[in-house]
Amino acid sequence: MASAECSLKIEECTRRVLESVSMNLVTLFESAIETYSEIQLLNSLANCNEEASSLHFHLCETPVAIAIKSDCVPVVKKMMAFLRNALAQNIVENQLKITFIIHQLLHKFPIEELIDNLIYDPIPLYRREIRPHQWLMFFANIVTNCKKITRQDKIILLEVIGSALITQLCEPQFFIEGETLCGNYGLECWREAMTLRYFPQDGGDVMPKLPNFNVPSESSSFIFGSAVEVATIEELDLLQEDLKQNYLNVQMPIQCLGRMVIQALLVLQRISHHLGHPHWLYPQSFLDFAGFVFEFTDDFRIKTCLCILEELTTDDPNLLPPRTFGVLIQTLDRLSDYFIEALSEPPNSPEGRELNYANILIITKLATAIQPNHPHFQFFANIYVLMGVIYRLVFILDSISSRITSQEKQILETFYYDYFRARTERTPTVLQMAVQDICESTKHARLQTIQRILKFGADPNASDWFGRTPLHYLAERTQYNADESIPLFQVLLDAGAHLDVTADDGKTVICILKEKLEGKENPYFESLINTVFPLTCLCAGVIRRHGIPFEDRLPPRLKKLVSSHSAKASIDLHQPRR
Repeated sequence: MASAECSLKIEECTRRVLESVSMNLVTLFESAIETYSEIQLLNSLANCNEEASSLHFHLCETPVAIAIKSDCVPVVKKMMAFLRNALAQNIVENQLKITFIIHQLLHKFPIEELIDNLIYDPIPLYRREIRPHQWLMFFANIVTNCKKITRQDKIILLEVIGSALITQLCEPQFFIEGETLCGNYGLECWREAMTLRYFPQDGGDVMPKLPNFNVPSESSSFIFGSAVEVATIEELDLLQEDLKQNYLNVQMPIQCLGRMVIQALLVLQRISHHLGHPHWLYPQSFLDFAGFVFEFTDDFRIKTCLCILEELTTDDPNLLPPRTFGVLIQTLDRLSDYFIEALSEPPNSPEGRELNYANILIITKLATAIQPNHPHFQFFANIYVLMGVIYRLVFILDSISSRITSQEKQILETFYYDYFRARTERTPTVLQMAVQDICESTKHARLQTIQRILKFGADPNASDWFGRTPLHYLAERTQYNADESIPLFQVLLDAGAHLDVTADDGKTVICILKEKLEGKENPYFESLINTVFPLTCLCAGVIRRHGIPFEDRLPPRLKKLVSSHSAKASIDLHQPRR
């Protein structure tokens, strides 16, 4: 009876899981995690049942395989996180179920999808229930003993897993603990791959590594130096001996770890170039390395990010694959921060010399070419990150104007003029980021940067997803430092910003100021609250309040003005302050 009840629970769980895949809803899968036991959910994920086949037209496939084939990215991520955490319990039954799931994926999917779904872990280390090396080592063992994949694919997977394990050495916790397990097991994966290449047990032909066609640039030459990828078992032995002798050194051997990670990057670079497009794993690992080299100079970090951008430079960055696009956004964010830090260094210092026209042009071209309404943003990056990058770039342009020629300055400014004037409606804005800036490095020049952004053609009344304009966000901050907000308010108002634009929650800037400044005396904001609005705003309010049709009767500029004035806004204009 208990067995029948358990089977019924597994069937219910499987239906819930398949429904989450069919609708691509993470919340449904999360409800399954909360409702059913770990082993019931594992049984469902490993269940190749007829119901799954009939619903999704995939014969004898697990829900995990169906989710990957259906491109249910959020659900797949949650499934993989669940499998990693289930593995952490160190229960034999869990391991057997997970092994079955992975074996089916190895049998059914091309090498690139296996790398995408089984190696990458986007969860920050401090939030993981399982250390990433545990999963990678488990996966490597399955790959080594799997008979369902070709020798070539097995070699590539082992090389990538080994590289992923070695790049884990960039994690601060691994570094502090002085843990050699990650590095040693990564090298063992490479050793197994080399053995399969050069000493096949089945008597097959030797399979030499594909050549690395990457053309070194100034930045990559600085990072990699004369390093070349290890090519023989003997060279691998020397690398392993280097790790053994130096990694446990109390002095924190940055050079030893650097050599290890450089080798991993060279392997990933070679493999990435043969996958047909800039694969995300190589630049992502490079970006992690840039975050690790805190012991190195700032110009090293800048050059590392520039190397990544060189890899990702394309005629249209909007066409990059989603995960690669996400790495691009992260790199732009990181590099713009490094440039801000470099502003405090002397112009003739290594860091200061990186703030040159050529480097600023690279990041400017890429950042301003990205569409603010790009569909990839919902998966991999917050558009606010991109807006912050643009804001910092305008700030940097003002700060280094004395270091570049008039012609170079004009070229850079052209990118910003084109960007701001081609802005898409209802997306977060650079001005929003500017008025909310709390970075000490840029706050002192925030007013000048806002003025420059407005000069480039930014719309002071542009609204975000929630209908909020820069003044809405600035009004929210008046309760913290009203006096500091006054010059920012004035420059936006002088540029034509409206105090009576209504956000989706029905609040105008006036409403917010009343709330935030209640009980506080401030003559400037008192005058704004009691301002007499122009006739155009009053007319727009009347049109909306009485529901007068206007969409097909007004030119675009006036249509936008009327649309931003709701009936509620019109009423608020005449309500006295309490």
